[in-house]
Amino acid sequence: MKQLPVPVELNKEFQFHSIFVCPVSKEQSTDDNPPMLMSCGHVLCKQSINKMSKNGSKTFKCPYCPSDVDAARCRQLNF
Repeated sequence: MKQLPVPVELNKEFQFHSIFVCPVSKEQSTDDNPPMLMSCGHVLCKQSINKMSKNGSKTFKCPYCPSDVDAARCRQLNF
């Protein structure tokens, strides 16, 4: 084992924020279009989920696995 599983405190200059890019729309997430965790564990942006679910009116298939996803059960991720 070359690394020890211990937390290491980093100075502010070495801390970076995460930028999520939706794999479907290829757009960066924003406050209006946040990343959303689907019930299968995959993450898409809110606009892509709304588009695939016809604005939440029906379930849709995850583009990465065979799961059926209900848009109402998706939850917002905060980075």
